[in-house]
Amino acid sequence: MKTIVILGMVVCMSCVGLLLFLDRGFPEEENGGDIIFSKPVRGVYFSHKEHEGFSCEDCHEGIFELEAGAAEASGEFTMKLMEEGETCGACHDGDTAFSVKGFCTKCHIGVLGVKRLSGESH
Repeated sequence: MKTIVILGMVVCMSCVGLLLFLDRGFPEEENGGDIIFSKPVRGVYFSHKEHEGFSCEDCHEGIFELEAGAAEASGEFTMKLMEEGETCGACHDGDTAFSVKGFCTKCHIGVLGVKRLSGESH
């Protein structure tokens, strides 16, 4: 059985099928892969694949550190700061890309989505 790692969790590829159901695509580690954040809220999904039109430097020189887990550890990864134009809100402002104030389920897959992806429940 092929497995992948999402933020330290081993996930079987059969569980990753949920990503296709959510129209998220398969993780591609060579381009940063898919990330499921657990802080400050468990179940926030980010796809590097959906951001393919940008270079790594577009986000990782000034907005986010390149180190895995840095956004969560910073304490600056909050909806309040995003709505003020920080982190994801630098682009997701309603003009450049969809606003962080709407389309909640585009990023928030919830605890059940995380459980399905991590194999905690089938």
